[in-house]
Amino acid sequence: MRPHLKRMIVALAAVVLFGTGSVFASPPTPSPGASETDRSATYLSGRASTLLAQIQEEATGLRVNAETLGTFALNPRHSWQSHAFYLDRVKGHINAVGERLAELQQIRHTALP
Repeated sequence: MRPHLKRMIVALAAVVLFGTGSVFASPPTPSPGASETDRSATYLSGRASTLLAQIQEEATGLRVNAETLGTFALNPRHSWQSHAFYLDRVKGHINAVGERLAELQQIRHTALP
C-alpha cells in the first residue's frame, strides 16, 4: 500500500472513531413521573443521535465510492458499466443522507440539544 493511502485510511478511521463518541451515548432517561412532552423529547433526541450516526455511515460510504469514481478519470480503461455502477452507489448515498436530513429537520425543534 502506498504511504499516503495508509495515512489517509488511518486519518479517516480516527475521524470516524472520535466523531462518533457522543453519538453512541444513550440519551438521558426521563424520570417515571416525567410528562409526555419530556418522554417525547428524550425519544426524539435518541432518534436524532441515531440519524446522525446513520448519516456519518452514509458519508463514509459516499467518500469511498466517490474516490473510486474519481480514479476512473485518471484511468479511462474502465467500462461504462463500472462507471454507471459507482455513479448509482454515490446517488444512493446522497439520497439516503437527504432522507435522514429531512427527518432531522422535522424533529429539530423538539429534540433535546
